[in-house]
Amino acid sequence: MNFRMFLGENKMFTKHASIIISVLMTVLMACSDTNIIVPDSTQSKGIRVSGTGIVKASPDIIHASIGVQTFDEKAKTAVDINNEKINAIFSALTEKGVSKTDFETVSFNIYPQRDFRRDPPNQIVGFQVNNTISVTIRNLNHVGEILQATIQAGANNISGINFTVEDVVKVREKARVEAVKDARQKAESMAETLGVKVGKVISLNETGGNYPPVVRREYDVTMADAEVPIQTPSELEISITVEIIFEIE
Repeated sequence: MNFRMFLGENKMFTKHASIIISVLMTVLMACSDTNIIVPDSTQSKGIRVSGTGIVKASPDIIHASIGVQTFDEKAKTAVDINNEKINAIFSALTEKGVSKTDFETVSFNIYPQRDFRRDPPNQIVGFQVNNTISVTIRNLNHVGEILQATIQAGANNISGINFTVEDVVKVREKARVEAVKDARQKAESMAETLGVKVGKVISLNETGGNYPPVVRREYDVTMADAEVPIQTPSELEISITVEIIFEIE
């Protein structure tokens, strides 16, 4: 083989290699957004079932956001008036049996108020102060009474009342146990029909569920002097779903 033939063959090889590499890169790029799943041989020998556990629980706490909005031409005066009302609300809460650890300030804002109709325009005419506290109420029999006390103390903004379960982890754990029991019962029923026995667990995954739903109630601050009953929902429903693969014996 002479030198020219050698160079020619190498050029052809390089050209073909470049084409092959280009094709491979195109295929790899096309597959980059695709999940390639390789089946597990052990899973084909098992029974795949899903189970759902549902636990009902009564709400035992209420979260509420209580706010005070004040306005004055001077920022300091608006803040002083706001602080006076907030402190009165704190006192009203403690007098109604709410622990100091169950309420806290979550936001405090001062906004300049401008009058664009004046000359010169964009002139500051005063300051608005917003102060919001988060309150946890544990005595569900006196929710309306407690809220009325805060409004009479100066609250003029209640964003909502949320009923929920405090120890949600414990409730979800009960639902999880029920979900596993449900899945195993289904697997044993299938195995009996097939004439086989359920073996050990190959895999277990928690695939879904829900946290205690938040049940909201609105409270009209204009009804501070009226007896406004707060209806507590009787039950909240918490669910967990699992998927289990059992080995067949």
